[in-house]
Amino acid sequence: MVGGPPTVQKFPPEFDMASSSNDSGLKITVAIMSTIALGSLIWGFVSYRDKTELNQKMTAAGNEASEAKSQASSVQTTNTEILTTIGGPGTWNESKETLLKAMQVQGVNNAKQTVLATIEGMRGALDASQKEVASLKGDLAKSGERIRELESVYQKRVDGHAESQKKSEIDLQKVAQTRDEDLQAKDKRITALEEDLRREQVEKEQARENSDRTIRTLNDQVGQLTRIVDSQKRRLEDVLKTSFEVADGEIVSVDANLGTVFISLGSLDNLRPQVSFSVYSRDHRGIGREARDIKAAVEVTRILGPHLAEAKILDQDRTRPISQGDPIYSPIWAGGRAEYFAFVGLIDFDKDGRSDRDTLHRLLKTAGAQIELEVDDNGVREPASAKLTENTKFLVLGDVPDPSNFAAQDPRRPQIQAIMDQRKALLEEANLTGVRLVKLSDFMAYLGFQSQLRTYIPGQVERFTLEQGSRDKAVRSDDATGQNAKNLERVRRLKELDEQKTPR
Repeated sequence: MVGGPPTVQKFPPEFDMASSSNDSGLKITVAIMSTIALGSLIWGFVSYRDKTELNQKMTAAGNEASEAKSQASSVQTTNTEILTTIGGPGTWNESKETLLKAMQVQGVNNAKQTVLATIEGMRGALDASQKEVASLKGDLAKSGERIRELESVYQKRVDGHAESQKKSEIDLQKVAQTRDEDLQAKDKRITALEEDLRREQVEKEQARENSDRTIRTLNDQVGQLTRIVDSQKRRLEDVLKTSFEVADGEIVSVDANLGTVFISLGSLDNLRPQVSFSVYSRDHRGIGREARDIKAAVEVTRILGPHLAEAKILDQDRTRPISQGDPIYSPIWAGGRAEYFAFVGLIDFDKDGRSDRDTLHRLLKTAGAQIELEVDDNGVREPASAKLTENTKFLVLGDVPDPSNFAAQDPRRPQIQAIMDQRKALLEEANLTGVRLVKLSDFMAYLGFQSQLRTYIPGQVERFTLEQGSRDKAVRSDDATGQNAKNLERVRRLKELDEQKTPR
């Protein structure tokens, strides 16, 4: 069998028997033959019949003995050859054991199984293996034929691929050559464009330099013209004092003895106590033009009706007393509508060196006004991103000292410088947005505000609230003349008139 185990020869049962009793049989044979020969000799000597016959018999016995010996030698040779063929050890028992083990290796476990049966079984297995080998050879031949067919098909494909690859390589070379030519052409084009770009950049840089010079020249001219326009605008405003503000109400009645007036604003106008107004003459040249147009300041003390309120006189020009019909005005009060303002500079009403910013905030809150933008005493804009807008009514300018008047180590110098920088920026914004500029002193005069200075400060030139040697009019008593009764009657009549004018 191809690829199977080695072939082991099986022997017939006679060899099995001979292998087990070979030595004893040989000895018995030799003994019998020797006995027969000896008996023959004895028989010859005893009988003394015929010497020749006896000799012949002896010769025959010798021949037979020789023949037996030759047969025994032949058997011994045959046994040796059998043992050599079996391939076992030198004795029959050892060879038998070896042969049985070989038979067991071949699948024979029966001790009575003969060598011949084993050989026949192996022959059958060999025949089956040969048939299987023949079948496999047939399959192998078919597979070889299929392989040759596939090799032919694949070879054709390989040849086709090789031809296609060759053609593709030729096409690739053409494409590469075309691409190289295109790249060379593009490189030349890029070089030309780069040269044009460098030339245009040089021209552009020259044009930019010329434009920058022109822009700087125009900016200088614009700045100079702007300064001229601003200067002329300020001169014109100083001459004309144009104002588009209108009066908020008017004086209805005046009580000079008690220092009170009645105005034409009340609860329906969203008026609240502590709101102050400036008073103008009926023949005024304009509301909110300048502080010298104001002849008095009043502050609301009581709301008496829908369009009637009592106010005390805070200050007045004695040469121009308050009279019925005089218009009143406050830039921060708008009858329930909020006005927006911006402030920059130090806020000090009474010039005592202390900030009055909290008082300003309180006045604005009382009147319902709001601060759209403010630069505090440290030069910080609040809110930081705030700008002047069309809603900003006034940009109020407080005093800003010259930073150069402060020593370099003075901690106030950087604060004053920051305020100055913010003031300059806000002036530019106001010029662009058209927001009106108002000095803090004029603004407070428009409000009808009077500082409550009660003590004398050496070197102070501003006048005091109280006149020398006089009492506060708020505590004067005119009961002796019956003036209070007259005033109460006047208030009653004014209320009746106000109620008659107010639609129900």
